[in-house]
Amino acid sequence: MTLEDEFYYLEDAINNIYDNDSIEKEKHLNDEFIPKYSIFRMMCRIWGKYVMKRLLPAFSDQIKEMLSQYHSKLTSVANDYEVIMNSKFAKTKIKSKCSVDHVTRDLLLQSVQMIVDISLNEISINYIETTTVQMGIYYPKVETVIIQEISDFFDTIKSKLNPVQFENMSNIYFKEIRNIFPKTTQRKFRELLTSKQVGY
Repeated sequence: MTLEDEFYYLEDAINNIYDNDSIEKEKHLNDEFIPKYSIFRMMCRIWGKYVMKRLLPAFSDQIKEMLSQYHSKLTSVANDYEVIMNSKFAKTKIKSKCSVDHVTRDLLLQSVQMIVDISLNEISINYIETTTVQMGIYYPKVETVIIQEISDFFDTIKSKLNPVQFENMSNIYFKEIRNIFPKTTQRKFRELLTSKQVGY
């Protein structure tokens, strides 16, 4: 017997008197997404509130460090960009040198997905594939660190490349990392790149 089976009657009683007025806006969006009370959901909320907020800085630092190491690799590519582009099979070499290794990609993906998972609720998860999904309180904090790290990286390679080279390398970069992050972050990546290209 599962935990939810054990507490079924309690959950059912609470749901019968459950007041959804506090989520009136979401009710108008789609009635079937109205959250129901459950012991399991309550335990997840408690875990997020009292455990995850202590772990979040460590996860954020880990993601930043992995991105920083990848960016250091790409900065070396930017330093040698002219030499690489004047060699044989230049485009293939650039793409290869800008690729994310599988271990780093998997670790980044797992870390980001874990934080995204605990940042969503019964309503927002239905909009995860949109660029405007609301992520609660955890993921936005990590996202701010990610955006700043990428912004600093762009500033670094921008000083080493001409506009065409910068655009080319930025496009390769986004193709490498975009599927690691949710679409709402991908949108902010594009906005960031556009801001870096203005007045180049």
